[in-house]
Amino acid sequence: MRSIDAGVVDGLLLISRFPAKILGALAGKIPMAMINNNWGGMLDVPSICCDYHKAGYIAVEHFIKKGHRRIAYLTDKILPEVHMHLSGMNCALEAHGLAPLENDAVIMCSANYMTTQGNVNRCMDEVKPTAIFARQDMFAARAMRFLTKMGLEVPKDVSILGQGDYSWAGQPEIALSTIDNQLPAACQMGLDLMRKLCNGEDDYEMVTSLAPRIIERDSVVSI
Repeated sequence: MRSIDAGVVDGLLLISRFPAKILGALAGKIPMAMINNNWGGMLDVPSICCDYHKAGYIAVEHFIKKGHRRIAYLTDKILPEVHMHLSGMNCALEAHGLAPLENDAVIMCSANYMTTQGNVNRCMDEVKPTAIFARQDMFAARAMRFLTKMGLEVPKDVSILGQGDYSWAGQPEIALSTIDNQLPAACQMGLDLMRKLCNGEDDYEMVTSLAPRIIERDSVVSI
């Protein structure tokens, strides 16, 4: 705030989530845009983000095409994009004549290692998924370790798909299949948008959704 009040900063490009109270404090003080956030437009802040509904849809469709029918979802919090993921996943299941995900098929990933391990164990015992879609690559990598400790083999016993295509996603012992959420493109579009905002231009979309795509590596197989 001191930098903004001093006129040092001309605009702010915000990445991922910020508490609404921070956005409220900044409102009207400086041009702002958001990247990788699908609810910025609702707060009158232009937003450029992956279409998370479509990401959920193509994740499940990818699994179904590989023969999977028992699918779980891994996340750490119930965030706006999680609701969109689950909506897309259930739409894909319905389109293929399958039942929607039950609560037991949503695995919560906690900062507490043992709690997360217990949640994964419980889902594997009760739902017995053959495929898991993780909200981001980091959680997918974590799940691989937990499943290995359970004596399960990825992808032979359980296929895993992440999201993000972060730089290390293809580097684990088992290269991670993932959904590219177009973050580099979003960053470039965000910079272009900031130039417009700082120049007082108004020919921009309040919400821009980018199409995700599957990147196939080694962690998802046909059954």
